[in-house]
Amino acid sequence: MKGSVRKKGNNWYYSFDVSPKGEKRKRIERLGGKTKREAQSALRKAIEDFETEKMKEQDITILDLIKLRMEKYEPAISKTTTILKKKDRIRWFKYEENLNISFYDPDLIEKLQKFINSLALRYAQSTYTQVRNDIRSAYYYGINYMRLIPIASIKTLKIPKKAPKPRKLIYSEKEIEKALVLANKNIKMILKILVGSGMRIGEIIGLEVNNIDFKNRTITITKTFIRFPNVSNRLYGPPKTESSERIVVISEKLCNEMKLYLEQRKCIPLYLKAQKDYWELSNKGIPFDPLIRNRFGNAMNYKSVLDSFSIITKKTGIKLLSHSFRRTHASTLHEQHLPMENISNRLGHASLETTEKYIFETERSQKELIKILKKKNM
Repeated sequence: MKGSVRKKGNNWYYSFDVSPKGEKRKRIERLGGKTKREAQSALRKAIEDFETEKMKEQDITILDLIKLRMEKYEPAISKTTTILKKKDRIRWFKYEENLNISFYDPDLIEKLQKFINSLALRYAQSTYTQVRNDIRSAYYYGINYMRLIPIASIKTLKIPKKAPKPRKLIYSEKEIEKALVLANKNIKMILKILVGSGMRIGEIIGLEVNNIDFKNRTITITKTFIRFPNVSNRLYGPPKTESSERIVVISEKLCNEMKLYLEQRKCIPLYLKAQKDYWELSNKGIPFDPLIRNRFGNAMNYKSVLDSFSIITKKTGIKLLSHSFRRTHASTLHEQHLPMENISNRLGHASLETTEKYIFETERSQKELIKILKKKNM
């Protein structure tokens, strides 16, 4: 809905059309203030209030609230990529079909729970938790911003719990060697950086050559690859959190391996096109030279890395997970008595509590413990 402002005498007035399509035109005009800016502000509020009342009359649905919140509220508080991911969930999980439920439906919670339960049968808990969060945030938007009166409590909407799957916590040196033997040169470089730096896969894929200081042996992390399940183009954004923007010191050995990789890799010219708060791979724009390339010389895609990890997993029986490499890196540093705060900064964690969850006994520390126990006759 659009409106307009105009000056009459010493005052500014706003007006907008409120007639339904196909019916006789009906326009509302009101005093907006002494200045054009005051009138424009009054116009925006009047249109918002009118649409809110109209929605109440039309028996608004959860789907409507999700879309309204995404359009009117989220652009001010969320990254563009966060909104794009929500749009992807709307399409992928068929919100149009499954969430077209009236806010005032007496069976609302039961229907929403049935939908969440159906997702729990097919997807990971983190995935259907995001869907539940979309529903809850939209519901509270209706209450807090549209002044809708609830007839049920969304707090009763439960997340079905799944039994935790056995996961690989950390890798031994032998397991890492097995994976390296089977990896091609591009994946091998990623594995070596994972082991030697504790970086996230997205950060490694987004790492540019000019972010590496070979003289001082440091890596500056400024961007990360953004994962979208159903988007083929390569997108890059700022790191996960403010603490994720960091400088990581690396070994001379890893420095030399990266230099050798630069000499051997296939490389084509690449560019980034700047969007609102992210970058998109393009055929023109800002020159972009990511360290890691695929076999055609193009930028590496996250899915390609995961596919390569899956192949290695099938051949070795060792499940390759980026966070297991980060846990291995953290545990090795802890074993060498590096302060927890330094490890936390290196991993880009916002809190020490998060880092503490990454620390596990390595194979080497277990062997040392056995020696001590034998020596002490315990």
